Amino acid sequence: MRNHPLARSVRIQDVLTTPIEENFQPSSLEPKQTLAILCSSGTTVIPKAVTIANSQQVLSPAFRMSSNVQHAYSTLDWNSGLMSIIHAGAFNKTSIIADNEFDPGFMCRMIKEYKIGAVSECSSHLAILTNYPGFEDADLSSIELLVFGGSHCSLEVQKRVRSRIKGALIFTYTITELSSAGTMNLHFDEKPNSSGRPAPGTKVKIINEQGVALGPSEIGEVCLFKGRHWSGYYGNPEETRKILDSEMWFHTGDLGYMDQDGFLFIEDRKKDMLKCQNLMYYPNEIETVIARMPNVAEVCVFGIWDTINGDEAAACVVKRHGTKLVPQDVVDFVNQHITAKYRQLNAGVIIVDDLKRSGNGKTNRRANKEHFMKVQNIKESK
Repeated sequence: MRNHPLARSVRIQDVLTTPIEENFQPSSLEPKQTLAILCSSGTTVIPKAVTIANSQQVLSPAFRMSSNVQHAYSTLDWNSGLMSIIHAGAFNKTSIIADNEFDPGFMCRMIKEYKIGAVSECSSHLAILTNYPGFEDADLSSIELLVFGGSHCSLEVQKRVRSRIKGALIFTYTITELSSAGTMNLHFDEKPNSSGRPAPGTKVKIINEQGVALGPSEIGEVCLFKGRHWSGYYGNPEETRKILDSEMWFHTGDLGYMDQDGFLFIEDRKKDMLKCQNLMYYPNEIETVIARMPNVAEVCVFGIWDTINGDEAAACVVKRHGTKLVPQDVVDFVNQHITAKYRQLNAGVIIVDDLKRSGNGKTNRRANKEHFMKVQNIKESK
């Protein structure tokens, strides 16, 4: 153990209990010095090590509220966890930290007991929360601010949450590499389901495959600009060059568009594009339709390879608590609301108790596809 890296580490408990020396003078921090190394929020591969420099903005203006108690269901290796703990120190807030897997009942009890005023959650957790049997009766009156993001969240789930809290519900969009909010939606009634306008100090542009900036309502790759130094992925210059161009724009890999009023709408991931009968489509197009079903709590759509048609759509669906739902109900609903045959659920549907998720709580499309294939006894090959 003597040569183990942890043997040379200092425990955080020791740092917090060490008294300040007399005449102590803190060292000046260099702007490009690494403040932290975080996990990227990717859902299909091993997370990359994202460096965060002292010059990057890590405090979110969205977290300012009168309450002294906040909560984020994230550990310190994720951006939301780091920002939450720094915010608590900078503004003298109490930060409630839970080390268990997300449990909606436990969360509701925490909010009531500690009078939590600000909550930061991923979109998947909101869907789980609204499907919790005690959600409608839970005491959520202390919540002044609920910030969520990280992935798509159905409008139906957003409306259920908004109907139960008196405070603001803010949809945010960003990437870990930016280390702060990219966009924030402060206008739910005017622009439901938008991830909002650029946060202060952030620029957004939409580009096509040739890198040319697109106009309003044109779908392309979302790019973010903060203008601050970023040291890249730790020990991975190749991946760094893929995401950050020479003009310091981050290429997110997400597809979306800006409307005439400057609000961003995210469509899907570029890599999640599917092609059936030689026609392109995205899983989110079908997920949005299925999410409108009153008996559906969550859904994940993916492609199952067919030698003739290509990527045929399939879905794992979580039904709302206390309701009845069978796979054929979902298939029929999609058939009624999507006329294009190539975008229907030609590979089938299964009803599941919960979706497969990554370590940060996001829905893991690949894992759900693998579970579907195992249940349906499908062996895929291209």
